[in-house]
Amino acid sequence: MAAEFKIVEEPRKTLAMNPKKFAMWLFIGSVVMLFASLTSAYIVRQAEGNWLYFELPSILTVSTIVILLSSVTMQVAYWAAKRDRLEMVKILVTVTSVLGLTFLILQFEGWKALVANQVYLVGNPSGSFLYVITGLHGLHLISAIVFFTDCTGVNLPLPGSFEKPYPDRNVHNLLAFFGRTLAIFVCISIIVPINI
Repeated sequence: MAAEFKIVEEPRKTLAMNPKKFAMWLFIGSVVMLFASLTSAYIVRQAEGNWLYFELPSILTVSTIVILLSSVTMQVAYWAAKRDRLEMVKILVTVTSVLGLTFLILQFEGWKALVANQVYLVGNPSGSFLYVITGLHGLHLISAIVFFTDCTGVNLPLPGSFEKPYPDRNVHNLLAFFGRTLAIFVCISIIVPINI
């Protein structure tokens, strides 16, 4: 009476990742590389000379504070999502979106102040770099808002626009995206004033 034994292999775990999360990390990686190369080019170009030194408008400091606040509200929204506090998530994500839009408006006002101080996109490379870096950061923030609407499945991040439970994973993805956006902007905010 020989018992027959069958060897059964356990299935291997796949290395699958949520496609939206994977796309987000690819995008973040490419954006970090873009801003790192622009920052490097900024520093190298400044060392070559013919560089216009000017004071940054104070409204750009206000915009930095606004983007920092938006990061705080996004983090608190994440914590609220972890506790399944949907109403709080709705409010905090709305506040984060409003702060993001406020930031964009303040950046535009900062550009107008630069033009009033005769710092233009075309002309001296110092102004050109500032406009390009801050403009790309603005586009990055707009892409964060688009990413937000894609993750949540809503058209506008307004209270009451969430009809289904807010997935914790999507809030985590948003937090990662906003966090990288903030990190890039803080690096720019430190490097640019030191070198202008």
